[in-house]
Amino acid sequence: PMITFKSSSCTGGPDQATINGKFTLRGVTRDIRVPVKVDSSSGLKLTGSFKIKATDYGFKPYSAMFGQLKNQNEMSIHLELVSN
Repeated sequence: PMITFKSSSCTGGPDQATINGKFTLRGVTRDIRVPVKVDSSSGLKLTGSFKIKATDYGFKPYSAMFGQLKNQNEMSIHLELVSN
């Protein structure tokens, strides 16, 4: 029921950065790197995305019609963090 991310480090410059940390989904935790764009024109805004494999986090691939209809294993997670 909970998705969490705990950062351990951040590197980069004023416009782009990479946040390293632990991403937890369905009770499974993995180390990830998230490249983000930084916008500090009015407050602070970080936008980015990263990819995970659903099977790495305990999702069973859905399949029907003898494999003609199925979910992809790769998922994209998009984020937007805003501070005033």
